[in-house]
Amino acid sequence: MRRSSDFFAPRAGFTLVELLVVIAIIGTLVGLLLPAVQSAREAARRMACGNNVKQISLGIANFESSNRYMPTSGETKIWTTSSSSTDVQMMQSFFQQMLAYTENTAISAKWDVRRPYWSTAGNNNCSLSGANIPLYRCPSSSQTPEAGGGPNPATGGYFGVTDYMVLAYTDIELATGKRVKTQANYFEGGLSGMTKKTIANITDGTTKSVAFTEAASRDGFYAGKRYLQLGLGTKWYELQNGVPILMSSTDASWVEGGANVGGDAGFDYVSGKPATVPGRWCDSDNGSGWSGAPTEESTVPRTLPLINNNIRSASARTTGALGDFTKNNQGSNDEPYTQHTGVCLFGMFDGSVQSVNTSVDFKVLHCLVNPTDGQVFDTGF
Repeated sequence: MRRSSDFFAPRAGFTLVELLVVIAIIGTLVGLLLPAVQSAREAARRMACGNNVKQISLGIANFESSNRYMPTSGETKIWTTSSSSTDVQMMQSFFQQMLAYTENTAISAKWDVRRPYWSTAGNNNCSLSGANIPLYRCPSSSQTPEAGGGPNPATGGYFGVTDYMVLAYTDIELATGKRVKTQANYFEGGLSGMTKKTIANITDGTTKSVAFTEAASRDGFYAGKRYLQLGLGTKWYELQNGVPILMSSTDASWVEGGANVGGDAGFDYVSGKPATVPGRWCDSDNGSGWSGAPTEESTVPRTLPLINNNIRSASARTTGALGDFTKNNQGSNDEPYTQHTGVCLFGMFDGSVQSVNTSVDFKVLHCLVNPTDGQVFDTGF
């Protein structure tokens, strides 16, 4: 009689067909699971970004509670006639003002508020400006430190960048959706400008008014139009107890934005003069107005989105092609960017976070930025 073990002799291994079947099954499973894994990772990044937005929003409330006025948006306008204005920049950016109220006191304690961020005098604001602050970065952003506009000679590195943008004003006409550049159609946001504002000035309610939004991957390597030299169109102010004081060339604390700034300054591509760099958290030009696509200022209906969900091309980031400044959301100081598919995160004045659809109507955005128009929207907008 044959032994039972003769019927169960060990096999040499898989046949080629069996191996191919196993590989195919594994490939199919990976194909099915990979999108879910990527989706889960993006959901985690979006949650982390939402936490950043919330902490900054709460910082605004803490600032107002401590100082009895809102921090500034960093920029505003002074109207000389009903149809002409002068740009105003504050020496302190919104994000610099938020440092002490978002657990970044180590930097804020050393900051010299009487000097611009590119100054290397005293406590060396320039060196402090090189800090990479995680709270000011969206985890989904493709923006790199190099986007801060070049090396920081005080530290040997780069300026810290931000993926969020303060909403200083809107000049979109509510009735038509056009951009109308007149004093009557200029509506400041809820943050302080040339006058102090408090929560009481947000008459539409803090849950219905937006303070800032995402600007992830809005590469800030490209300089803004605001020159770092006094008397070249833009008026520069410093804040003293929240009161804006006009800077003058005789002020010892002012470091003229010129040759002595060296590699710290960005520059304007048209004139070659040193200029602001909105991608830096320390630069007050990271505040912006909500105006829509420059190429569609007088177009009704508008076809380009008010919130951008795209990434700038690598060539545009490298060359700084001037043509990019004329496209919707393609300038360094234009509309919001988001890397979260379909939604953009908004920081509200009550400390809450709202996810807004990127195809949101211009009327909704106008009313959210303007805190005193009497038009409010449910938080489920």
